[in-house]
Amino acid sequence: MIVEGFKLIFAPEEEAGAQVIRGAIEDSVPVIRQLWPFRPPRRAKVVVWTDWMDGYRQGLPRFQLLLLPLFRKRIVGYGDRLWKLVGGITLRSQPPAVLVKPPRVLADADIRIGEKLFVHLDDINDRVRSITCHELAHAYATVRPLPAWLNEGIAMLTVDRLFGFDTVKPQTMELLGAVTAPVRSYRALPRLTNSELVKFYARGYWLTRYLHEQHPEELRRILSQRFAIGVTDRRLAKIVGVQKSELWEKFDGIVWDHYRG
Repeated sequence: MIVEGFKLIFAPEEEAGAQVIRGAIEDSVPVIRQLWPFRPPRRAKVVVWTDWMDGYRQGLPRFQLLLLPLFRKRIVGYGDRLWKLVGGITLRSQPPAVLVKPPRVLADADIRIGEKLFVHLDDINDRVRSITCHELAHAYATVRPLPAWLNEGIAMLTVDRLFGFDTVKPQTMELLGAVTAPVRSYRALPRLTNSELVKFYARGYWLTRYLHEQHPEELRRILSQRFAIGVTDRRLAKIVGVQKSELWEKFDGIVWDHYRG
């Protein structure tokens, strides 16, 4: 089944959950295209995700599947923790693959991190819609080598636009205040504690929201560049109006003063 350019893959017994995800794709893709200057990913997939390793098998392209046995032990070890914590992930393969848990599987997820970050959505189908939109934004962003904090901020802002309200709790702004650069690489995330992950996502949201709301044209410009060496500290410092050497010492404070000053 092709939905808004994505191949939706699911087992016959997951038809009900697949229809929820299908509706989320149809609603989310126009929002992503309106907000961000990314070209659509080609031959991308959305997999109804009911098993950790099966998701990889269905999502990865054939040549990467051949390498899967070499990395299986590491993936399984990392996956045990991640499977419990997340409702979806995006495999940054080419083509990319979005894995999303259907409602019946998502209902058993560990929401301790999510409940610290996001406003509560009573309807499990709305939670699936939120996750699908978030991961689709990541799939679109795979065409640019974005730092992890900005990638996550873009995804969370896209969900805000889909729902028409702020889905990140306002009190997460209290987590701003760092004077060092945020995490740029996803490879660092497995080493973070749960509280560090919350801070990472919260910081990514508020920094990206500030850039999007206060410097939209400048942000679009650097996101539009095809070979984005794009989002460098030098470019960000110029947008924010500080010296490059002062960027991460001052950026959080600038954002705090704007929203709370």
